[in-house]
This record gives sequence, C-alpha cells and structure tokens, in this order.
Amino acid sequence: MPLVPLFHAAGLYMTIISSLYWDRPVYFSSPGKPLTSDTLLANLEYCEADAVLLPPIILDEISQSDDGIKALAKLNAVTSVGGKIVV
Repeated sequence: MPLVPLFHAAGLYMTIISSLYWDRPVYFSSPGKPLTSDTLLANLEYCEADAVLLPPIILDEISQSDDGIKALAKLNAVTSVGGKIVV
C-alpha cells in the first residue's frame, strides 16, 4: 500500500499504476497540510503503507532523525523522484 504525494506527474502515474496494475490501495497525505517529514511520519504511523514515493527534500529531511530512519526501515520500498538526492 504505497503512500504517494501527487507532487507532479510521476506521483500521479505511480498512483494509477499502483492501484490498477498491482491492485493495491493508495494512501494520500492530508490535503490541508503540506507534506513534511512530520506529516509523513504521522501518516506512516496510521496507515499500513509498505512503500513510499517522495520528493528528495522530504526523503532527506526524514532521514535526518532516528524516528524517520526507523519508519523508513519498516517499508518494503522507498522511492524518490523529482530531483537528485544529496548525500
């Protein structure tokens, strides 16, 4: 069950592919709140996502905390699109 933001076409296409091709539900972040590492952690806590598709800035932000690393480690897949990941 991927947790996908629709931050550009890749998010939209992955949402359609995930839900139709793999017959899997898709979770969306809260529409009234911007996607941040804090909102992502809250969403991951309350949904049963096993994969995420994130903008690089959010992936970088969430990987800076122990709680973020633990949350990402529970997932089967972590994908980033929309730019390069700075390490």
